[in-house]
Amino acid sequence: MALDTAVLMLALRQGLALPWATSVGFLSGMGVSYAISVRYAFNVRTLRNPGVEFASFVLIGLAGLLLTQLLLWTFVGQLGWPVLAAKALTACFVFSFNYSLRKWLLFTRVRPVRPS
Repeated sequence: MALDTAVLMLALRQGLALPWATSVGFLSGMGVSYAISVRYAFNVRTLRNPGVEFASFVLIGLAGLLLTQLLLWTFVGQLGWPVLAAKALTACFVFSFNYSLRKWLLFTRVRPVRPS
């Protein structure tokens, strides 16, 4: 999150438009987020293929990026909030979204179905 926000703010200071700065910031943290997730946050892996797991992680992240773009557009572009305030609230929603989806799809033990 720190890397994402730092890159976002730096990109804005360099004159990048908010949607592009948001994308650059968000994507810069994706690899760090994956490494932290598999090393510290989740000890159970649903998928056995690391490449498929990472690709799935990135796809969920891209859905989170779309949600980030929508929320920042609303808070900053439509409501006139300062970027950091909008980013803070947006991060809460998107973190919860990404974490929940990744936990459910990628990092939950698959339980065998028992016949009734």
